[in-house]
Formats: sequence, structure tokens, C-alpha cells
Amino acid sequence: MAKLVGSLRIRVLLAVAGTLLLGSALAYASVLWVAQDAERRGDAKETLTTARRIAGEVSAGAGDRRLRIWQQVLSDAELLVFRDGSRVFVGGKVPPTAPVFTATSLVHGVRVVIHDGDLEEPTPYVHIAVLVAALLGMVTGAASLVGVLVSRSVRSPLDSAIGAAHRVASGDFSARVGDVGTAEFRQLARAFDGMASRLEKADHEQRRFLADVAHEIATPLNVVTGFAQALCDGSVQTSEQRLEASKAITTQSERLNLLLKDLRLLNRLDLATPLRTERIDVTDLCHALTARFRMAASTAGVTLRTHPSRIKWLSDRRLIETVLDNLTANAIRYTPRGGGIDVRAFRRHEDLVISVRDSGIGIAKQHQDRIFDRLYRTDDARDRTSGGSGLGLAIAQRSAAALGGFIELDSELGKGSEFRLVVPPHAGSAARKEADPTEFAVSTTGDGRETS
Repeated sequence: MAKLVGSLRIRVLLAVAGTLLLGSALAYASVLWVAQDAERRGDAKETLTTARRIAGEVSAGAGDRRLRIWQQVLSDAELLVFRDGSRVFVGGKVPPTAPVFTATSLVHGVRVVIHDGDLEEPTPYVHIAVLVAALLGMVTGAASLVGVLVSRSVRSPLDSAIGAAHRVASGDFSARVGDVGTAEFRQLARAFDGMASRLEKADHEQRRFLADVAHEIATPLNVVTGFAQALCDGSVQTSEQRLEASKAITTQSERLNLLLKDLRLLNRLDLATPLRTERIDVTDLCHALTARFRMAASTAGVTLRTHPSRIKWLSDRRLIETVLDNLTANAIRYTPRGGGIDVRAFRRHEDLVISVRDSGIGIAKQHQDRIFDRLYRTDDARDRTSGGSGLGLAIAQRSAAALGGFIELDSELGKGSEFRLVVPPHAGSAARKEADPTEFAVSTTGDGRETS
């Protein structure tokens, strides 16, 4: 019950219902009272007409016998007849304590007075007007009171919401409305506070990301600047030193180019570029992946095996390759020499799943929730020396989201990791598994040879 009363809608309905009930009761009482007064006025008019008839008959010569008949007709009323100021007839009697209505008529010197104890004096019209005005005032007052109560229940939480909105608009994302007001305002406040929390988190992540980018740029830039300065001022004198400086400048320049390339790609993905759907042969997709990473796997001493199924799929090949390239490069980077990487493609219900599983170092539980954050590292020194920008998994996750899919992760420290790209069928497409469902494998060994 308290929850219902806490609702603004219920409060307004109760207030309106109360006002209508009060107004209806007052209106009914007023109509009843006016109807009774109209009845009294009708009886009074009839009594006055009777007095005029009696006065007319007496002036025409009617005697006591006729007056006694009228007295019997008037029942308990008191009848008084005067001629030229002298009383000529008295009949009936009214109790002295009873309210009395008096009707008087004068015709040709004959005055007839009727005191009727069964009638009351009609209410003057001015009194009726005052009563109607009072009733309208009461109804208006009740409606005004309802308006004030509703306004008070709305004003405070609304002011809080407006104040919090102004603070958020000015950049203070810590502003919160709080649990205030009626049920509807509490829902609004929770939605607003949730939005503000997400904005605060996004702002924090953006600031951290910018700081990380600045750090990532500063490190190779310092190396390039230092060696370039050494080459210019003659600090590097021998050919071996000059070769070392040139290699360092080239390596760090390539690292900067890789970082900028990944930043541009991530920015393009954030802008939600439209999908370029095409019919994809997953077997060909896996062959192309093997070709691209044959040299990298051979250099790292890692065996790369692909196990595609004969699947045709309608989606954006460019985005799928972006995900697989980053997952595969990440697997090669974190898999020790002699290890292996398996890429498999299969159907799961209506979705296409492409799995990249490695026998590498694995990811600790405490890092798995943040592994897709931009520039987040579980092992900074290893990642930097291996040449990664720290944006690969963030790019993979954003590309998967652009496909309408997502990435699943299973990992155990020391036993390797498995990343699974889940791609839903394109809207309106008939993505299907074709021909022979038998899997076949293509592997690249550490020496670069393919086996099937």
C-alpha cells in the first residue's frame, strides 16, 4: 500500500478522486437544498393564492359559513380576516414555538392573513447566491490544495534532477540525483544516476586511455630523439654504434607507426562504419589467415593449424579478418617456442564461431575482465618488447561488436587461452553450411612448411 501511495500517478488520482467526491457531495447537498427551497416557494405561492381568493370572496359578501369551510381546508393553519381594520373572523391556531409562514392579501378593504405552521419562509435569493459561492470556493480551495500538494511532491525531486543535470552538463560526472520523490521520480533518478555513472566511467577510461597513449608515444619518441641527437652531435662515432642507433630509430619508428595505425583503426570502428556484407567462404578465410601469419609463426617457432569447416557466411569479411588477425597475432606473441595455435570454424546454433586457441602462458582470472580494455597489459615488459601496440584486443572486440557479435574467452594461467569470435547471421540472410561438413586441417609448422 505504501508503495502505491508513493506513486505520483496514484497520488494525483487519489487527490482528484477526493476533490470530485467532495464536489459531488456538496453539489448534491446544494441541489437538494435548492429543490426543497423551490418546494417551499411553491407552497408559499399556493397559500398566498388561497389568501387572495378568500379576500375576494369576503369582499363579495361571503359570510362566516364560507370562512369556516376555508378553515377546514386550511387544516392546522390559522386564518384571520379583517374588514376596514376590524377583525371579523378568527379560525385555527398555530403552536407558538413552531416556525410560521404568513401569507397576507388585501382586496377592496378586506385583509386576509394565513399563519401556516407546516410551511417555512423561503430562503432569500441572496442567501442562495452566497451559498453557491461558498460551495464553489470550497471546491476551488480543495483543488488548489491538491495542486499545492502535488507541486510540492514534484518540485523537490525535479529541482534535484535539474541541478544534477546542470552539473553533468558542465562536466561534473559525479553528480547524482539520489533516491528521492515518488516512485516515478525514483525510476527517473535511478536511470539518470546510471547514465551519470557510465559517463563518469567513460570519462575516467578516456582520461586513462589518453594518458596511456601519451606514455606509449613518449617511450619510442624519447628513444628516437636520443639516438637522433647522438647522431647529430657526434656522440656516436663507430660504425657499430651508428648501426645500433639506426636500428633503434627504425624499430621505434615502426612501433610508432603501428600505434598510430591501430589508433586510426580503433577510431574508425568507434565511428560505426556501415557493414560491407559479402558471401564469405570460411575455408578461404582460414587459408588466407594461414598465409598472412606463416612467416610470423615460423619465426616464433610456433605451429599454426587451421581447421575450417565448409561454411559459407554472409557478413563483413574485412571486420572478421581484423578480429582474427589480432587474435592470432596475440596468440603468437604469447605462445612460447614449440607451442601450437589452432584456428577452428564451426556452427553453433544459428551463429558462426571461429576459435583461436593457443598453448601459451594464459591469462590470470583477475585480468580477464579487463583484457579487452585499450592499452591494458598483463605483462608490460613482454608486450612492449614483442612490438604490440596494446590495442589489438580492443580492436578485436570493437570489430566483433560492429559485426553484431561478440568474443568469448576461456583461459587458464600456464595452460593457454581460447578466444572465440561469435558472428550472428546477417539480417535477412540465409547463412548456411554447405557441401561436405567434414573438417580438414592445414598446419604451418615452425619451419614454415604446410601439412594437410
